[in-house]
Amino acid sequence: MNRHIAAALINYKNTPLTIRCIESLKESGINDIIVIDNSADAEEQNKIEVAVQKLENEVDAIRLIVLSENAGFSKGINIAIEKLSVTEPQYILLINNDAYFSGISIDLLINEMEQQGAEFLSCAESNRRFFYNRYLGILTRKALPGSFQYLHGSCILYHFQKNKELRFDEEFFLYGEDVELSWRISKEHKNIVFSKLCVEHEGGASSISRSLFYEYHINRGHYLLAKKLSRNTPDYLISLVMKFPVLLARSIYRSIKTVSLFPLFGFFLSPFEITLRA
Repeated sequence: MNRHIAAALINYKNTPLTIRCIESLKESGINDIIVIDNSADAEEQNKIEVAVQKLENEVDAIRLIVLSENAGFSKGINIAIEKLSVTEPQYILLINNDAYFSGISIDLLINEMEQQGAEFLSCAESNRRFFYNRYLGILTRKALPGSFQYLHGSCILYHFQKNKELRFDEEFFLYGEDVELSWRISKEHKNIVFSKLCVEHEGGASSISRSLFYEYHINRGHYLLAKKLSRNTPDYLISLVMKFPVLLARSIYRSIKTVSLFPLFGFFLSPFEITLRA
């Protein structure tokens, strides 16, 4: 069946990973791809421009948009969706640049969605259904009070024609945007397929995952989620009280594991809106 399927991904200072991802998308059957370069770095911009130009003869439609500053994941992906929407694709795949398909046809994933009457499909590497608990800020295999199904942001396939207004919340810069999206989907009672066909994913491959920038935004994302997912003020206060020890314990553990004070600094700075460079 001839379907119009488009894909969007973000490049951030790692052209080799991005190109590997694009090539895997091409092999899976996707030929409409848009890349957002969030690097804000002249050298990286040159690398990704040269690499994408080499692929122009292999991919029917591949576009590169270079942003003048790092706009964050949510805003970058939203820009890509806006650009792709002009061509009216039937489905859009949102994928991290450090994820890639290995011998998987995109048609198989879409067939799986259509057979189950779903509008969303998660093909993240975990191959499992997880629930996010909005009070504790943790993922569990079984639903707890205050939990909802989590659509892993590393690889999301969705029916664009039935979700044309779908965008990420741009208050989230680095972490939490997929959780907030999952919350909105759960409130609309839309079906999510958790496919057994999964992408390979090198999560945390970047040195950013060991930086103050990363630790700050991880913790800040949790505080934003407490606000965004709460039904009223008492609910928000309960979430804050319950999340605080969980996030503190996480920061202590990460500080010990990484032999760094960045996780603790990130924890204590996260209630404040500040600008940090990656």
